[in-house]
Amino acid sequence: MTRQICVHSKDKKYVNHDVRESQFSSQSFNGTLTHGTIPNDNALNKQVWDNSEIIYWTNDSDYEHISLKDQEKIIKLALLESSLETPLVIRQRKRKSADAQIKINWLKKKDEKYFKSDSTLAFGYGPGWGLGGNTTMNADVLWIPRRIDAGPMTVKEAYDLGYIENYNREFPNSSVKTYDPLHTLKHECGGHNLGCNHLTDVNLRYSAVMFPYYNGLRRFGTADKKYLHSLYGKASVNHKIKENLLARIFNGISV
Repeated sequence: MTRQICVHSKDKKYVNHDVRESQFSSQSFNGTLTHGTIPNDNALNKQVWDNSEIIYWTNDSDYEHISLKDQEKIIKLALLESSLETPLVIRQRKRKSADAQIKINWLKKKDEKYFKSDSTLAFGYGPGWGLGGNTTMNADVLWIPRRIDAGPMTVKEAYDLGYIENYNREFPNSSVKTYDPLHTLKHECGGHNLGCNHLTDVNLRYSAVMFPYYNGLRRFGTADKKYLHSLYGKASVNHKIKENLLARIFNGISV
């Protein structure tokens, strides 16, 4: 079975191409999805979910620097805007089968070949059975959710919090490179796993979550929303209520 994979990166080395499921021997997603998609030429894999309810879960993996409770919180927030913008109902479930589903994994370089490149942050699949709806995050990356107004993390702060093992004592205020898991999970789960492809217009570099390269955005831009609406339709949630909710949550998230 051939699937289209979208790789999210921190530079211009991203790829978007077809792969066969047999290439991913390090992952096991047997007996997950039996049906539940319909054709759509504008979508990743040319399919969208044919179900108003989508379930999600982490696939027996986690990330050492974020507790399971906080991971669940971040994943929920990553999918919130997609749910508010469309008629989709996206919920966490413990069971391991459904007609429409999203699966989140955290794997290290030694476990996943796509993470051999230092530029690769995550990759995801569009809707479909088997690997469809799967997102894999690079567990070797330093994922730190911070308030937008918190500023860069210093190496001393990262050391004190246990994120790094050592630092140059002569430069305690130099910054350490971190990445926002909310942005990348939103790009993968709230975008690719629902059928959104990359938005490659260079003018969207700082305004679209679905731009191919990491930009740290936590809110969908106009182009992102239009894409989602074209795939699933538009929700009837009051605009003012929705904007107030999203602004309060995404500006202040930290765990």
